[in-house]
Amino acid sequence: HLPDGDNPGILKHLETLNLKNVKGIVRTDSTYKLFDNESLDMVYIDGDHTTEGVLQDLKEFVPKIKPGGYITGHDYDNWDPPEAVRKAVDEFFGKPPEILEKSCSSAGDNWAYRI
Repeated sequence: HLPDGDNPGILKHLETLNLKNVKGIVRTDSTYKLFDNESLDMVYIDGDHTTEGVLQDLKEFVPKIKPGGYITGHDYDNWDPPEAVRKAVDEFFGKPPEILEKSCSSAGDNWAYRI
């Protein structure tokens, strides 16, 4: 679970969307094993920003999302190096994101794909 104070803005925003059972998690090598395949409506990735780390998150969590659900994430173009997240996301899906919310600050761009 997301410790108190570790980005409460994200959880507060999700609450405004009337999403139920929203949990923040801290990823470990076995976190994805806590969830059954096709059991989640949405996963938001904002963790390891290396190409390898993002690819690993996608490989582990995409199968956990219900058909019609979303895999989303942060920092598509705003990280150091800036191409690392974008490269992983585009490589995994074979195309740019279906949804890309460009940030007007250095906070990072949000991306999403429907499963």
